Amino acid sequence: MSRPRGNAGPGSARRRQPGPAQSAALAFAAVATLTACPDRNRGISPENAGLFFPAGTVLDPRVPKGTPARWMFVLNANSDLVFNSGTLVPVDLDRFFASWMRDPAVCFAVDGTPCIANSDCAGNQACEAEKCVTDGGARADACMTGRPESAVGDGPWSKWPVVGDVGADLTADVPCRHNVLKPQVIECEDTFLIEEDSQVFLGNFGTSLRGWVRDPEDRRRDAKLLIAVRGDPSITLVDITDDPDDPNAPPILDCGQGPDSGRYDPRRCTGASLLRFVRNEDGGTGLGAEPANILAIDGDPKLIVTHATRPQVTVIDLEGQYDLRGRTDTCKGTGDDRVCKDGVPAIVHTPTVFDLGGQLGGGWGLARRPCFPGTDNVPALTITRGPDGQPIECGRALIYAGFRTNLVAARTFISEAAPLDPTALGLLLSDLQARIAALQAKIDASTDDAEKAELQAELAQLQGTRERYTAWLAAPQGSSFNQRCITVGEVANDELLDDDLTNPRTNGAILCDPRLYTAGAFRAAAFDIGISGTSSVLGDLAFSADGNRMFAVQTNPGALVYVDTSLDDRKLTRDASAGLVELCAQPTTMSLFSDGASEYAAITCYKPQEMFIVDLSGVRVVANLLLGTGPHAMTVDHARQYLYVANSLDKTISVVDISRLRATRFSEVARLGRRVPYLR
Repeated sequence: MSRPRGNAGPGSARRRQPGPAQSAALAFAAVATLTACPDRNRGISPENAGLFFPAGTVLDPRVPKGTPARWMFVLNANSDLVFNSGTLVPVDLDRFFASWMRDPAVCFAVDGTPCIANSDCAGNQACEAEKCVTDGGARADACMTGRPESAVGDGPWSKWPVVGDVGADLTADVPCRHNVLKPQVIECEDTFLIEEDSQVFLGNFGTSLRGWVRDPEDRRRDAKLLIAVRGDPSITLVDITDDPDDPNAPPILDCGQGPDSGRYDPRRCTGASLLRFVRNEDGGTGLGAEPANILAIDGDPKLIVTHATRPQVTVIDLEGQYDLRGRTDTCKGTGDDRVCKDGVPAIVHTPTVFDLGGQLGGGWGLARRPCFPGTDNVPALTITRGPDGQPIECGRALIYAGFRTNLVAARTFISEAAPLDPTALGLLLSDLQARIAALQAKIDASTDDAEKAELQAELAQLQGTRERYTAWLAAPQGSSFNQRCITVGEVANDELLDDDLTNPRTNGAILCDPRLYTAGAFRAAAFDIGISGTSSVLGDLAFSADGNRMFAVQTNPGALVYVDTSLDDRKLTRDASAGLVELCAQPTTMSLFSDGASEYAAITCYKPQEMFIVDLSGVRVVANLLLGTGPHAMTVDHARQYLYVANSLDKTISVVDISRLRATRFSEVARLGRRVPYLR
C-alpha cells in the first residue's frame, strides 16, 4: 500500500521545495548519478503517483452494464510532462464506495435488482425499486455518508465507515474526508484505492480510453482496453485477464511489458501492443498525428479513430489481415485462394474523410446509428448481400464522423470485399441487365445531346461490367472467378507489390480487408455566428436509442444541437438540423444515459468547470453542476447510476449521482483524489 500525498512518498516529492542544505545534497547526488549511470535523463517515474492529468475513464469491459463493476481504469495522460510517461491504473470501486458509503450493497440494490417483492408492481423492476425507497425508508439511508470522526461509542454508528472532517489527515483506515469547498462532497485519497502493482506505463498525451470485448455473451474470453496516445502517436492495446489462482486479485494488464520487453522500464507497453504503422510495416506509413477519438463496439473487431488535426480516419481490424497462413475463423475464397485473417491487430485503411471541396480539416466525434433488423427502421446503406445473394439487413453499420473545425458531419460505413460465388454473380447480372435496359430506354427517349452523351458513357461502363461478370460466370466451378484476396505479404501502403496484371496471382485480385467508405456530408449544427473555421467547433456525437436523432456538441458557440436522422421514403437518413439548446462555453465531451423513463445527455465544459445535464425528450437543461478543474472525459456506471468525470487539471474524478431514486440526483456526491491546491 502506498502512502498518501503529503507524506514523504513518491507521490508528493515533486510538490515540495528543498531547503539550501537539501539542495546541496541533491546537487551532489545528481552529479554522482550522471557520472555513474550510463542511462541518464530518464526523468521521474510515475510510480505511486496516483492520479495525474486524468484524461479517460472506463469501467471493466468484462462486466455487463447492469452489474456493478469492481474495477474502473483511468488513463493518466501526463500532459504536463511532470513524469516520464503516462499510466493506465485500475481503481477499486468496491473499496472506494465502502470507504465512505454506509451500505453500498443495499444502496445499489435499489437501482439494480428489486429489493422488496411487491405484488402491486407485477414484476416491474422500476416500480419495485420505487417501493424499495418508499416502503423501506431505511434502505435509502444506505447511500448516505458514513459516520464522522467525532462520533464515538458502540451505537448504530459502529458499522459505518469513518469519514474525516474538512482538512483531516487521511490514512489507509480513514481514506476519505469532507471537501473544504463543498463539505457535502466526500473526497478520498486516490493512492489508497489504486492497485499500483497492476498499472502499466504508456506514452504521453493520451486522449481517449475505450473498453472492448470480442464476445458480448462471453465477456472474459478476449477483453481489451484501447488507448489513443498523441505522444507516439500510437493506438495502444492492453489485454485484461484474471489471476487464475486468485479470482479476487486485481486484473492483470498485458501490453507487451515485462523484463524481456527491451524497454528501460519493464512496465512500459511495447511491441505489437502499439499500433504505429499501417499494416504493421515498421518504417512504413505511420499512424496520423493527434489521434483523438476511438469508436469501439463490443463484438465488432473493426475500430475507427479520428485525428484532431488531420483529414484522415484510421481503420483498425483487431482480427488482423488476410493471409494464406491465416489462423482465425474469418476466411474468404476457395481452394488455393482461400485466405484467413492472421489474428494480429493492424491498421488496414487510412482514407481521407474530412475534406470539404479541398478544404481539409480534422475530426473528432464518432457515433454509430442503431439499426433494427425486421423493422421499418433499417437505413438502405446498411443493407448488404450474403454469399448466395440474399439481402442482409443491418449488415454494415452507418457511422457518423464529425468535422473538428467545421459544422459538418460525414456519413460513412465499413465494408469488406469478397470473391463472388455463382449464385451471387447471377443475381448481380440480372440486376445489371435491368439497369442497362432502363438506361437504354432513357437514352432513346432523350432529346438533349449532352444528356444523351452522359447516359451513353454510363451505359458503356455498365456493359463493361456485365461482360466481366459474364466471363467470371463461365469460369469452372470451384474457382474464384480469377478473384482472390490480396494477402498481407503482397501489399504495402495499399499498393500491390506485384502490379503485373497478367500474373495469374494478381489478375482480378481485390483488397478484402475492411475499408471505410463515405456517403456524403451534411450540416450538423443549427446556428453559426461566423467564427473562423480554424476554431474548434464540433465535439462528441451520439444517437438517441431509436437512432432517429443525432446529438452533436457544438463547441463554438456552446450548444447541444440535434439532427433528424429518421428515414425518408427511400430509406435514407434525412440528416436535417432540428434544433438546439445553448450550453456553457466550449463544451466538448458528452455521454448519454437513461433512468428508465427518459434519456439524458451529460456534457462537460472544460474551462468553466461545469457539467450540463439535458433532458433529451424535450431537449432542455435540467441541471448545471460545478465540478473540479478541467472536467472532460466521462463514464456512465449504469448499474450504480453514477457518472465518473475526469477533472484533468484537478487530478480528481468527480462522482455525479444520476439516479431518480436518490435524493442527491444530479449533484456531485464524491471525488476520487484530492484537489491539488488543497493538499496538506
